[in-house]
Order: sequence, then structure tokens, then C-alpha cells
Amino acid sequence: MGPGTVIMIGLTIGSIAVTVRVFTSDLRAKQALRRITHVKIADVRDGARVKLIGTVGQVVAPLTSPNRGDECVYYHAWYEQLKRGSKGGLGWVSVGDEQHACDFTLEDETGVAMIEGEGLEGALDPTTYVPIDSANPSERGREAVVGVGQRVAIIGRATLEAASGTESSMYRDGPARVVIRIDRDITPIVTNDAMLT
Repeated sequence: MGPGTVIMIGLTIGSIAVTVRVFTSDLRAKQALRRITHVKIADVRDGARVKLIGTVGQVVAPLTSPNRGDECVYYHAWYEQLKRGSKGGLGWVSVGDEQHACDFTLEDETGVAMIEGEGLEGALDPTTYVPIDSANPSERGREAVVGVGQRVAIIGRATLEAASGTESSMYRDGPARVVIRIDRDITPIVTNDAMLT
């Protein structure tokens, strides 16, 4: 076996490993979304791990997806390059992915929850990914977004906070608001997969 074959095998194995990692991570996230029972926003208990299902509402500071230019609250994009081994074989090799989220509200028929975008991960429906246009035929990728008005499910640790931001107002001036944010032992996950929403 020549050095070109070894390089091509290494590139292929590396590409497969990245693909398996991405799909395994996505599979684990979707399993977690299935395991956790859906709770209405009005029924959330402080500190509980919850799955909320609702519609993406207001956006604090919307994102713009990098490839399509769509306004959104979350996007995920992955990229590959066509690489040639020293003996002429070609194969697609993963060169990275990116995901970002902003703060937004989630609404159901019982209330509104605040979702903090920092640390939010996605397990998006594969059919919602669209090809990324590339001027270079040796580069390709796909991108999916979650936008305002879209139905989603989110899992994470719920915190009840005073609506006005002060501890005393939670009990005297009105209801608490539900907040989902990154927690030391639970990473919030969003999905637009119709089977889970």
C-alpha cells in the first residue's frame, strides 16, 4: 500500500468519524427529546428538566444565517471539501460545522417561556437542511434554520424567575416567567422535527 492510499484511507476514516459523531450526537439528542415528557409552560416547576413544545415568538436580537441570509433564532451549517489522494481517488471530507442561537420566546396555549440562546444545541429534521451554494465545485454543505413562527420542541432545565427581575415581585406583583438556559448538567436542545413536536 502506497502513501497515497494510506492518506486516502485516513481521509475517508476521518470523514466517516465526523459524520458518525454528528449523527450519533443528533440521535442521542432526539432520544433525550423522546424520553422527557412534554409539559405545558403554565405547569413548569422550578428546577425541573422539561420538554416544552410551542411556537417561536419574539426575538431579542435575531440572527442571520450565514449562507442563505435568512433571519432566524438558530442555525446549523456543515461543510465538506472534495479531497484527492495521491493515487487519484476522490472523497468528501468534513471540514467543519457551525451552530448559533439567540434569545427568543417560546409560546404555547398556556404561556410564554424565555429561551436563552447561549449553549443551545440543535437536533434538526434532516429534511429541513438545504444545500449551500458554492462557486467552488469541490466544496459543499447544508444549512438548516429555526425561525419565528416555527413549531419546535425544547428540552432543558427550567427556572422560574420574577417577571420584573426582582425576587420579591415573583410572589407579590405577578407570575414568574419560565426561563430555559444552559445548566451545568443539561444542555438545552431545540428540534423542529415534526415527530417530536
